[in-house]
Amino acid sequence: MVVLFDMELQWFHNEDELNESKPLGVIPLNQIYSVIPAKKNNKDQFDFYIGVGSWQKKHEIKETWEFVFGAKSDDERELWITHIEFLRAWAVH
Repeated sequence: MVVLFDMELQWFHNEDELNESKPLGVIPLNQIYSVIPAKKNNKDQFDFYIGVGSWQKKHEIKETWEFVFGAKSDDERELWITHIEFLRAWAVH
């Protein structure tokens, strides 16, 4: 489960972790340096890449990383990318 907040992107195993505010990982939006659609290897693949300068895994700061997230459709992927880019720009300025 992935959730986009005003200042960060978080992911969880399940809704209980979300309700308890125990994310598996956190990406501060001001640490994102790229969000791009992945090249399709088949017609049912709607992944996108997020490049980050730093992120957190269970409260431990990690360094530069490139994440791959998946969407259910091309439209959903574009919606994720648009929302992340918008909030990232807002977080940086």
